Amino acid sequence: MIKLSPDETPDLDESALAAYFHKLTGFRLYNITWKSIFRPNVRLAEHYRVGRVFLAGDAAHVHTPAGGQGLNTGVQDAYNLGWKLGQVIAGTSDSLLESYEVERQPIAARVLGKSSELYSGLKKHRLSGLKRGDEDRQLGITYHGGPLAPDAAATKKYTFD
Repeated sequence: MIKLSPDETPDLDESALAAYFHKLTGFRLYNITWKSIFRPNVRLAEHYRVGRVFLAGDAAHVHTPAGGQGLNTGVQDAYNLGWKLGQVIAGTSDSLLESYEVERQPIAARVLGKSSELYSGLKKHRLSGLKRGDEDRQLGITYHGGPLAPDAAATKKYTFD
C-alpha cells in the first residue's frame, strides 16, 4: 500500500508503480496482478440500537485496514449482542439489551483510534509503523465498570429484571 495525499492522483502504470515502490522500499516488483485506488473511511455509529434495530460490525464502525482489527471487533459485537438476544428470547428483561452499546462502542472507538494511528504512521514509509502490540490482540478487553460488571466507582447503576 502506498499512501497518497488526498489531492494526489496516482499513476497506476506498472512501471511507474514498480519504480515508486522501489524508491520507498528498495525492493523490486514484477508482474503486478492487481492494483487499485483505496481511500479509507473511518466511522463510528452514534448509537448501536434504535428500537428493535441493532448495528454490529461494519455497520457500526469502519476502520482503516492498518490494524487488521475490523473483523475481530465485528465478531465481538455479534457475540456480545447474540448472547443477550438469546437471554431476552428466553425470558430475561429487554433492558439487558441496553448494555450492548455501552459495552461495545467504547471498544470500537479505541480500535478506530489505534488503526487510524497506525495508518497515519504509513506517512513515514516504514513497515515498522505497522508494528503490532498487546493492544492489537484485543485479549485484554473487559467490561468492568460497565452495566453488567460495575465497579465501586460507577455512578450510573443498571438493573435487569
